[in-house]
Amino acid sequence: MNYKNFILMVMFIFIVFLAINVSSVYAWWNSSWQYCREIEIDSNKVDADLTNFTLFINVSYDSGMQNDFNDLRFLTGGCHNAEEELNYEIEHKVDGEYALVWVKVPTISSTENTTIGMYYGNPSATNNENPEAVWSDFETVYHLTDLQDSTNNNHDGTAYGTITQVDGKIYKGQNIGGNEDWVQHPLKEYSNGLQYFTYSFWFSPDITIDSSDGIGVYRMLYTTDDDGGKDRIEVLFNCNDNDVDDECKKQNGKLSVSVDYNGMWHQTTSQTSQWVAGEWYYLTWVHKREGSTMYEYLYINGVLEATSSYAYDGTNDIEAWDTTYNIGGREGDFSDFDGTFDEWRFSTKLFSSSWIKADYYSQIGELVIIGEKTTYGENFPPKISIFSPESITYFTTNIFANFSITDENKTIFHVKAYLNDNLIYDNKSYVNNTLILLNLSDYINDTSTYTFKVWANDTELTTEESVNFIIDLYDLSTNFLNYKTFNFLNYANNLTFYY
Repeated sequence: MNYKNFILMVMFIFIVFLAINVSSVYAWWNSSWQYCREIEIDSNKVDADLTNFTLFINVSYDSGMQNDFNDLRFLTGGCHNAEEELNYEIEHKVDGEYALVWVKVPTISSTENTTIGMYYGNPSATNNENPEAVWSDFETVYHLTDLQDSTNNNHDGTAYGTITQVDGKIYKGQNIGGNEDWVQHPLKEYSNGLQYFTYSFWFSPDITIDSSDGIGVYRMLYTTDDDGGKDRIEVLFNCNDNDVDDECKKQNGKLSVSVDYNGMWHQTTSQTSQWVAGEWYYLTWVHKREGSTMYEYLYINGVLEATSSYAYDGTNDIEAWDTTYNIGGREGDFSDFDGTFDEWRFSTKLFSSSWIKADYYSQIGELVIIGEKTTYGENFPPKISIFSPESITYFTTNIFANFSITDENKTIFHVKAYLNDNLIYDNKSYVNNTLILLNLSDYINDTSTYTFKVWANDTELTTEESVNFIIDLYDLSTNFLNYKTFNFLNYANNLTFYY
């Protein structure tokens, strides 16, 4: 067998293999659920692919839903390509009005919108929430409607002083009075410290904090170890000067995440220096040890504001972990935060900047788009899947088109294919989900941009999909300018293969 035939055979086998593994048919998840809406996750707000992302969705009541939202189900793949049922938690709901839902999504793309399906319309369905699975990557999650932990660690908080439920960012939050008031949070004992940890929470100050304010340090987080304060970590607003008792005399308005590691303080300080009373801010603090260096990252509203690094002693990670830590202040200290918290989370995992940015947009309601209502059994337009050509540059004329069309209601329908508006395939008796392979080489003869388009009509509805690709022909072996003479298969004859 010569190289040309061999390569043609390999290309054919690869295309067929790709189509078999990628092709999908319409698949309504369960006929007991009569309705579905597709929820698209905006890839423009996702800088890199994400895994195991906790997505926030504000679900409005729709006709056909159970009044108490017990029939909600979420699946990967959308309404007509349903694949994996997803874990979810309803943080709060008002029957017949809305439900605030957290859904754990296994993968989210940064290059194209990710679609999940929200099914409903089953009057006999029972509640299927699984909060512990939704928050399995976290040590503690407080929605702060109350002080109950949504993880399986049972880290329920305890209020000290004046702690009041008020309106929060997502639903309800907890207001800290600022005068020896705090929430005590139980912890596991991390006897060897932690290589990674991530804190995140919403906060809204009761008074504007900036350089004109001279009242208190405003601690929002405080914890220490259990051997006399060797290590500490804090989140607090900075002071320009302190008196002999470490009482803050003058604020500079900036916020710091602070680590007392082996007796030395390391502060990572925000660029923002004014925090307006009544406004909401989302703080995320990421700590990691990598090699011989410790790193701190401070994000405000999903944007990295500050970083710092310092030496790892080679023996111990940060050991600022007693059996508890305090949210909002510390015992015997009148420099506690005066304001409201919501959605407080603690994890021993490392979250990326892309995760943190998407998390912020998710919680402010700008990451998802909820689509139109679809009904089980109604007709949908044919779905076209083009596996090749791809939207790339080819250095050969030997291009194959490979596609299939699926239709939920029809088995026979009309399909056409075009290359640059030239009809190259016309089948009025196309069989549902048949794989079509077309050799485009007879229609390609020069360097240019080409458009391959597939059209389908099931007698009621029409759809079409197209792919643009580039052919760039030049002679790699002799003359780069003599592009018309180059052919990939001829070039392949001169290749030497090493084993």
